[in-house]
Amino acid sequence: MSLFDKLISGIFGTHKVNSTIPLVEEEIKRHEAYRSSYFKWVNEGKYRWLTQKIYQNYLLKKKNEAADLQVHLLKSSGAGGFAVTYSLLMDEKELQYLFDYLKDKVLNLNYKLYTSDRRIFDRKEYVETIEKHYLKPITERIAPTGSEHPENKEMINQRYGNILIEYISVDEKPSFLRFMVHYYSDFLYTPVQSFDDLVDYLLD
Repeated sequence: MSLFDKLISGIFGTHKVNSTIPLVEEEIKRHEAYRSSYFKWVNEGKYRWLTQKIYQNYLLKKKNEAADLQVHLLKSSGAGGFAVTYSLLMDEKELQYLFDYLKDKVLNLNYKLYTSDRRIFDRKEYVETIEKHYLKPITERIAPTGSEHPENKEMINQRYGNILIEYISVDEKPSFLRFMVHYYSDFLYTPVQSFDDLVDYLLD
């Protein structure tokens, strides 16, 4: 049992806990030591080996070829994305740094940070922490071209769609990162831009 587990046990004792309701839900606020380490990781280019490794394995996964890093492709109706499982190839903080790095990269694409929060759950056998950045494109209306819109009205530019980035840790240890886009498929919105192009920008 980790120190964090002991603290949780001490607070809640033997009371029955609903594992679907977070014990803690709060805005993400990085302390100075974390920010300093993160900016050093970015400014010295230490992120590059990890983004390039994930990108290489992302391409291998698309071809159904063997990879040395667990990258998972995620796709459903109106959504797409990828997930990366923590590997011992990484330093313990790097997956969390990547979580913030991807958020900063998306902000450069004319997106705004809608929410940024942390939720902690008691899953009985372990404690799970989910950090989340949710970003939306800054609202922009553009005129349609050709016959994109049946009434020839302006459409909302959804760019790559709404973006959800999550960093999940278990008992204070990194577990995985998930990056998802959610988009609309109706005439009020422009066609969604290529997810592969977004991945190229973020990782290559």
